[in-house]
Amino acid sequence: MSAQKTKPAADVKKMAYLTKDYMPEANWTMGGAFRFDFCLQQFLNFYEKLVPVRKINRVAGVLPCLWSLDWFSQRRPLAGPAYIKMLDTYTSKGIGMTLVFDNPFIREEDLKEPYALSLVAELVKRNQAHNHAVCVADDHLAILLRQTFPSLPVYCHVNRVLAEPAETVRNAQYYNELAMAYNRVCLHPADAVNPDIYKAIKEPARMDVVINDPCLRACPHRREHLQILADYRREPYTMMHHQKRFQLLNQVGCVGVDGRALQQKRRGNLTKAECRALYEVGYRSFIIQSQQFKNEITLMWDATQCMFASTPELSNRVALINSSLLSGLRPNLKVISSGLKEFSRSYFD
Repeated sequence: MSAQKTKPAADVKKMAYLTKDYMPEANWTMGGAFRFDFCLQQFLNFYEKLVPVRKINRVAGVLPCLWSLDWFSQRRPLAGPAYIKMLDTYTSKGIGMTLVFDNPFIREEDLKEPYALSLVAELVKRNQAHNHAVCVADDHLAILLRQTFPSLPVYCHVNRVLAEPAETVRNAQYYNELAMAYNRVCLHPADAVNPDIYKAIKEPARMDVVINDPCLRACPHRREHLQILADYRREPYTMMHHQKRFQLLNQVGCVGVDGRALQQKRRGNLTKAECRALYEVGYRSFIIQSQQFKNEITLMWDATQCMFASTPELSNRVALINSSLLSGLRPNLKVISSGLKEFSRSYFD
C-alpha cells in the first residue's frame, strides 16, 4: 500500500466505503501510550497518511505509580524527561492524551503522592488545546484532581465500576448519577450489551465503551482481581500477591483455552452487531484497551479489527491494512542482524 499524493478529503471520500455501514462517525481512543509508543506512533502515522477514513481521536496511557495498576509484571516508573518528551510528541500532533490512573483502591495516604501529581501537572501545562484529560478509578482521587487542576476534565475509568461491591445495583440511574460527577463515564462491559441499561441512559454521547475487553463478561471475581493487582503494586516484592493472582486465574479458568468448549460470548469483546446497536442509539466513543495485552503487535492487530466491519466484501481490504501496517512497524535494517551487536532491551530499537 503506497501513499497517494491526493488531498486528505479526497482520500476520505475514496475510502468511505470502508466505514459507511459501520459506525462512520465513531470516536476512537487507543491505549498503549507510555508503553508501546514506537508502534503506537507508527500506527497513528499509518492511518493518517494511508487510511484517513479512520482517525484515532485520543490516545490513553497508564504510567506506573501508586495510582495505577499493571496486569502482568510491575513496570518501573518512567523518568520525568522521558514522560515529558512523549507527552510533547503527542501534543505537537494535536492528539488528545488521556492520562489513566486505573487503581480503584488508592489509600488516603497515597492521594498526594508527589510523582503522580507531577505527571498531571505536566499534562495541564500542555493542555492549551483543551484536548487532554485524566481518567481515574477512585472517587477521592477525582475530587483531589478537580480541586488541584480545575480546568482539567476528569473521566470515570471502567475499573471504578468493576470495583463496586457485589450488592451494587447498576442501572441507567446509576450511570446518570456518575455522569453528574465526571465529564465522561465508561460502561461496565456487561452493561454495554444490556439494552435495558444503555438505552435508558440520558446522555449516551458522554459515555465510553471498551470494545475489546478480554475478561469474562460475567466474571464474579473482577473486584477481587483488581484488589490483588492493587496490593501487588504497593508491595511488588511480596510474592504472596503474585500467588493469589495465579490461584484466582486458575480458579476462574479465564486464561485457559478449551477447544471442546469454546464460547464466543464468554468474554467482553463486543461483536459488530453489539457495537452497531450502541451506535444507533447515540454512543460514539469507543476505547481500544491495551492494558491486558502483553505486547504491542497484538494491540496493533486488534485495533484494526475493532475499527472495521468483518463482512466478506471488506475482509480482504482489512487484511491488507493490517498486513501493511504490521510489516512496516519495524524499520528497514541497513546491516544484517548479528548476535554480536550491542544489547538492546527492545525488539524495535
